[in-house]
Amino acid sequence: MPRSVRPEDAGTKQRIVLAPASRPTGAAVTVSEETDSRSPNGSRASRPSSGVGRISGGGRSTPPVARDDRVKGPVGGPQSMEDPVYLSPSGSCDSQPSSAGLVARSRQGRAARLLLLAIAVHLAWAGSATAENWPQWRGPEGTGHSPEKGLPERWSPETFAWKVPLLGVGVSSPVVWGDRVFVTSQRGKAALRPGSHPKLARGADVEGKERALESVEGDVELVVEAFHAGTGRRLWEYRLAKEGEHTPLHEKHNLASPSPVTDGESVFAWFGTGQLVALSRDGKRLWQRHLGREVGPFEIGWGHGSSPGLHGDLLYLLCYHKPASKLLALDKRTGKTRWEVDRGDDVRSYSTPLVIPGPAGEELIVNSTDRLDAYDPATGAQLWYAGGSHNFAIPVPTLHDGILYASRGYRSGPYYAIRPGGRGDVNATHVRWQVETGAPYISSLIHAGGLLFMANDAGIVTCVDPKDGSKLWQERTGGIFSASPVAGDGRLYFMSETGEAFVFAPDRTPRMLARNEVGGRIVASPAISGGRIFIRTDDHLIAVGARPAAAAAR
Repeated sequence: MPRSVRPEDAGTKQRIVLAPASRPTGAAVTVSEETDSRSPNGSRASRPSSGVGRISGGGRSTPPVARDDRVKGPVGGPQSMEDPVYLSPSGSCDSQPSSAGLVARSRQGRAARLLLLAIAVHLAWAGSATAENWPQWRGPEGTGHSPEKGLPERWSPETFAWKVPLLGVGVSSPVVWGDRVFVTSQRGKAALRPGSHPKLARGADVEGKERALESVEGDVELVVEAFHAGTGRRLWEYRLAKEGEHTPLHEKHNLASPSPVTDGESVFAWFGTGQLVALSRDGKRLWQRHLGREVGPFEIGWGHGSSPGLHGDLLYLLCYHKPASKLLALDKRTGKTRWEVDRGDDVRSYSTPLVIPGPAGEELIVNSTDRLDAYDPATGAQLWYAGGSHNFAIPVPTLHDGILYASRGYRSGPYYAIRPGGRGDVNATHVRWQVETGAPYISSLIHAGGLLFMANDAGIVTCVDPKDGSKLWQERTGGIFSASPVAGDGRLYFMSETGEAFVFAPDRTPRMLARNEVGGRIVASPAISGGRIFIRTDDHLIAVGARPAAAAAR
């Protein structure tokens, strides 16, 4: 029999259940895997990941049931729209053929050159000694930081390492492990809420710049894709038919809003319907569940947005919606439920669970409309809580030098500095400071250069003193920031919905280093790995940073 505990505090109830779940079920799927001489897909050794709050590999892969109804991608032949930009041929190899034999020899020569180029690019990428995995939204420790050096400061579309179209559209962020970049999308058009949709970006500087996510009519499919990090070549795709109804969405996002997470052996993709699938690094299904049916309908204003959290052997899913509000911990190898916390109903959240080191052990942090909670990540037992009720809980806290910096979301919401390690209500004991207004609606905070930074939907970048929360400076950029900032190599990167990337120095006075054109609409947060920044627009994946020598020479 399952063991249940019912703690009560501050007039709220939650139920913790430690129990095995029924076998996960899932619908038939379609897998397409593509490899050819131009797309090396070998593995490179990555630096071992260690330390609390980091994601490490492990686990066994369960062979999937094979299917014959595969969707084939382009293999060989002329350059297609799915090839990366820098691999496009210069000129036509058979524009003036003198004979069939000349055409054949020309094609063979081109294929050989592409093969040699692909091998050179792969070896250059695999030989990078400083590459760091970016296994989840906000990076290896969930703070938005990369330890890598040599990151780009300036770029333009002409200097992209590569750019590839995605099979669908979405706003989920890419994740990277070794030589693979994983990203999710939606094909077809999901239902939007009828009537007008409120604009999130407000202010004279951004008037008229905010745009909706454009979708193509058709039946909805949920897609996971893997690309080679060095070349941009698609390695495989996995398609999942949408099952069941969903909350009508806001026009700025779709069912591919949650970002995937990976441990290097498996990749876990969650969608706005509640459908969850675990795939091997080669795109084979390991297990599948539909939490929208098992837990309750994913009914939440404007649609689900929370991403999975992964720590050790547990996958954390925040199902905080109107009909039912549950926090689940699943065994990443089997998909079975290890424990769940039942918060009743109508506790809502668009945020993502985060495991941090605390003075007395690890803590699982959850931002919700009720408050900010900390749980024992191994059992689900509540440790402490802070703050009060809030309309929209979106951002994820960040930890630096033992202090948790948290914003709650919504328009000009509050932000705090909290010492972990408390028990029960810590508002009077562990909250170092609190500012009632000024934080971004959507994007999360980042600590860099001894300072705290944030960027909002009005295009304003703000620098805050982490000692007391006081503002040091603000700079208007003309951008729209929904993506959370990232930091690396002494720089801050802010991606704007206007298709621009703003690079700032983490200083006590405003200093913009570059304003780079990307193109497209950027709502997803970027990933950093292998000396490159991976940027997801609505419908493309882009890599910026130093090209391998062979590719640059071409």
